[in-house]
Amino acid sequence: MPTNQIIKGKKHGKWITYYANGNKRSEGSYREGRKHGKWVQYHKNGQPSSKGTFHEGHYTGLYEGFHDNGNRSLRGKYNPIRGNSTDGTKDGEWHYYQLDGKTVWRIITYKRGARACEDQIFAECDH
Repeated sequence: MPTNQIIKGKKHGKWITYYANGNKRSEGSYREGRKHGKWVQYHKNGQPSSKGTFHEGHYTGLYEGFHDNGNRSLRGKYNPIRGNSTDGTKDGEWHYYQLDGKTVWRIITYKRGARACEDQIFAECDH
């Protein structure tokens, strides 16, 4: 399957971009110019920096971030796409992790894309 196609002036199909060092920078798909499906962004060292899903250009579902050592840096979710104003907005608790990928140092709670309460901070971030 070919990558990085432009059809009728819009990105379409599988797309992969690379850093100057040859490592992948991002990988995912476009549908008529909008991100659609699973996307992975990478650190320059080749480790994933984030994983998320798009629906017609909007985030939806689980989103995860990663430190350059490969451990999780954050985890949260985006509202599903249902044709209303909250589509693709952050929702619920977003957990932010220390470099070990296990210790939560901060929680931010969202409701319909806006912060719902004060952040919970458990420790200083170690990075």
